[in-house]
Amino acid sequence: MANDFVGMHVRERKFTFWDDGYGYFSCTTEENTAAGLVKALTKPEETTNKYLFLSDFAVTQKQLLTTIERVQGVKFGGHLEREPGEIMNKKLGLPKRTLGQVVTNGLPTLGLL
Repeated sequence: MANDFVGMHVRERKFTFWDDGYGYFSCTTEENTAAGLVKALTKPEETTNKYLFLSDFAVTQKQLLTTIERVQGVKFGGHLEREPGEIMNKKLGLPKRTLGQVVTNGLPTLGLL
């Protein structure tokens, strides 16, 4: 929370939602990230050259905001906004892709189509 991460601006009682705020994302505390790193170094046969995925819990931005408001005993009302920014695909001349196309093209790379 100290770094205004995931759209939280707790000191200003402002919250920037990505999309609609209902998408889940995984969270891990700094403590568990550090502990996971140390433990991974003690198990090289299981962790060498591998991505290590850690997750203490999954949450939505809306759930996070509700919990912060409840614990802090304040409401952030009136300061909710969408993430500013522009989708640049068209300006950059990128081809339009659909989910179906991406899945159809991706499955053969896994030997599944």
